[in-house]
Amino acid sequence: MIEVAAAKFTFDPIELQLDPRDEVTLRIRNEGATMYNIEIPEYGVFVESAPGKSTKTTFVVPNGIQAASFFCNISDYREAGMEETIASG
Repeated sequence: MIEVAAAKFTFDPIELQLDPRDEVTLRIRNEGATMYNIEIPEYGVFVESAPGKSTKTTFVVPNGIQAASFFCNISDYREAGMEETIASG
């Protein structure tokens, strides 16, 4: 399982390393006072979490995508810094 903490316009960790065809369980742990989400369009992934809660989703990393990003699509959070990278081996 990969856990990403979200709070105050940041994610931790700031980079994920995923391998093609791996089944991944991704948990977003909301440490903030507002709703946060993670979207990975290249993988068809979306998960959101209320303040103080954790939510998870499971997906398979697609083959053939070398790099992608994950971000929060709420309001202007992405532009405020809630966008990080995914490296795929």
